[in-house]
Amino acid sequence: MTDEEARYIFDVGAHTGEDSDFYLRKGFKVVAVEAFPDHVASLRQRFATEIEEGRYFLEPVAIGLKEEEGDFYVHHRNSDWHTAKPQTWRGRFEKITVPFVRFASLLAKYPPPYYVKIDIEGNDGMVIEDLTAEQRPPYLSYELAPGWKDWMVKLRAVGYTRGQIVDQSKHRDLRAPYPSREGSYVDARFTNHNSGLFGLDLPDAWVSFDAVMEAIPKLTWESREWYDVHLC
Repeated sequence: MTDEEARYIFDVGAHTGEDSDFYLRKGFKVVAVEAFPDHVASLRQRFATEIEEGRYFLEPVAIGLKEEEGDFYVHHRNSDWHTAKPQTWRGRFEKITVPFVRFASLLAKYPPPYYVKIDIEGNDGMVIEDLTAEQRPPYLSYELAPGWKDWMVKLRAVGYTRGQIVDQSKHRDLRAPYPSREGSYVDARFTNHNSGLFGLDLPDAWVSFDAVMEAIPKLTWESREWYDVHLC
């Protein structure tokens, strides 16, 4: 994949850039959406070369329903836990102010994405809300959380027909397929800070949308288990 042919991935909830790095190494261009100022500064430094080369685009914003300054919350013990929806976790949070934008405004700013990864701690529906059939990326994933039923109704309406559920707690056992089916091969090792493989590189079979809907309520929700839903 040449730089001119590179497709775009939206890394929504870029955190400290583990997923962004994986996508870049596979040859994709990346639009990274991250609201926490400390992580924004880290991403800007980590990917300075890729930003200069026009392969990495950093959007230091949170996703919301309005274009405005708003409240954002950082866990008082662990700054890795930050969200626009503090009821996602127990504990105390420090409130800061960050800019919010509609996801639709980001879609309008860049070429259509090939894949959208969403992981914004229970607020993934804010991204899903702005998807349309005309703007639907071929592949999308979100982190399973309360609200998933409404999200799936919306995702079915915009045209997704197949999916699979990935147990994120088993990331350390995953290996990228060789040869790669998505971009360049990367001998990646995944941790809890990765969303991991996507699209055609996923190891399991794609099943019907209805099969995914039926499987989700049967999942266990132990403290060490969490899941991503991938759709196409």
